[in-house]
Amino acid sequence: MEELIFYVEPDADRWLPGDRYPRRVLRRLIRGEQMTGYRRLLASLKRGLDSVGVGCRVNAFSALDRRPGQPVGLLGKQYALEKWRWANPLVCGPAMLDHPKDRPELFDHYNTRLYLVAGPWMKAMFAPYFGERVKVWPIGIDTKLWPDFAQEPKSTDFLVYVKFLWDQAKNRAQVLQPILDALDRRKLTWETITAGAYTEAEYLRKLRRARSMIFLCEHETQGQAYQEALACNVPVLAWDQGEWLDPKAARYERRPVAASSVPYFDERCGMRFRTVSEFSQVLDAFLCGAYRPRDYVLENLELTHSARAYLDFLHQAAA
Repeated sequence: MEELIFYVEPDADRWLPGDRYPRRVLRRLIRGEQMTGYRRLLASLKRGLDSVGVGCRVNAFSALDRRPGQPVGLLGKQYALEKWRWANPLVCGPAMLDHPKDRPELFDHYNTRLYLVAGPWMKAMFAPYFGERVKVWPIGIDTKLWPDFAQEPKSTDFLVYVKFLWDQAKNRAQVLQPILDALDRRKLTWETITAGAYTEAEYLRKLRRARSMIFLCEHETQGQAYQEALACNVPVLAWDQGEWLDPKAARYERRPVAASSVPYFDERCGMRFRTVSEFSQVLDAFLCGAYRPRDYVLENLELTHSARAYLDFLHQAAA
């Protein structure tokens, strides 16, 4: 039997009912077809299931009434739940909720059996509320789509990936610019790429010619973009400031929540720096290192392994 996956595009109406549809078309015309994190999640899951010989049907609502006992994977932001009326056992997530307090009724008002989080720091935040029903599931990285570029001719020392979530003007002035200045002082070449403003093909071209990548993001639940760089054997120097900085955090928790911009990472992948003031020192050490980031991805984030783990969660939900 095919697995049932349901996906809701994470794009709410803004001004008028239904205006998300023309806004989506307009964005595509202006920016081109972009692979958002949620679309990448769905595409990776489908490719992973196909790689292990398991079919899936996406948004086959007509099948739900005929198969009330079959577990369902529900992907998207939390408003995917707003019109959900079926009794099928649910595996929800990852990245559906920012915090368990967004949907404290998740396991009471729906037939939710498991909630998936993309990485370990998120599990530490969710587990006190949802307990053992929280499972860690990283999205698989397709190492065929993101091939080994280690032997390709390199023309750029650093690809600087910019994904500031908040205070963008401040972070560009106080984080990005000092880093670019430090690279210039060492006569290292660089180019930037900004999250949400590139196509997959463009990212691949830039990774192909980059010796290394500097990753600038406050924190990531998983961080598919930097992991795609790792899969291409491009080592990463990551800003990892260490705390969940969402402006909403104070509504959820009284104490700071530990977080990471590179939740899947070891010494094979590259290095981290916590503050801009220590960047130059860490940069010098990073330039002297030898790395094998693709090995880490193959060991920990491989596509078929991720797909089998997802199937196991669906089977657990059926029990």
